[in-house]
Amino acid sequence: MEKSMTKREEEKLAAAKEPVNIDSERKEARQAYHVEEHIKGGGYIREFILGFNDGLVSIFSLVTGVVGAAVSSKIVILAGLAGLTAGATSMGLNNYISSKSQTEFYKSEVERERKEIEKVPKREREEIVAVYKSKGFEGKLLKQVVNKITSDKKTWLKVMVEEELGLFGGDFENPYKIALITGISFIFGALIPIAPYLFISNVSSGLLYSAIASILGLFIVGSAKTMITKKNWLKSGFEMVMV
Repeated sequence: MEKSMTKREEEKLAAAKEPVNIDSERKEARQAYHVEEHIKGGGYIREFILGFNDGLVSIFSLVTGVVGAAVSSKIVILAGLAGLTAGATSMGLNNYISSKSQTEFYKSEVERERKEIEKVPKREREEIVAVYKSKGFEGKLLKQVVNKITSDKKTWLKVMVEEELGLFGGDFENPYKIALITGISFIFGALIPIAPYLFISNVSSGLLYSAIASILGLFIVGSAKTMITKKNWLKSGFEMVMV
């Protein structure tokens, strides 16, 4: 007597009979790959590491200097918090201004190229020819490429900005976001060398634990960034400490 199929076996049999949609399978595979390989926000790792490292190292140096003259951990904490506030504000604002200035420079260069295409299209076309000649294009193929690019002003402008000026619009992030990430990461780093003094009244002992906490903090963040960089976590952690 034949055994009755289970529900799971029936589902498998039904799935096997259905035609496979190759395009759908490829799309799902690509989506799975991108979900696995790319971590959202990874582009801001530079700002986070910059802020964290500067916050930890500068405030550790500050409180260590104050320890030599201070008789109370409260004075060390006060100095550390003052440095934290000043440093986080300065780092955030500086990154905002520098990032905004970079974006403004890019936009001004794009506008300049746009005007040149309008006013002196012949010269700009010759520049496109020179660019693609340097890439190995020649003869009929070169002419086809140049005609294709210059037939659409948006494409023409994009090629001029990227190929002639070496500027890419996708390289610029939101200056407000950059400022916020840098400032917060500075605070996060700065709190590590200050924290031991909150629990230890003896400043000499506090300095020892502050140094240990700082080294551990650097190692942990250096190791953790390998989730994005995909490098060896041990090597990355030691590199962060040594630098």
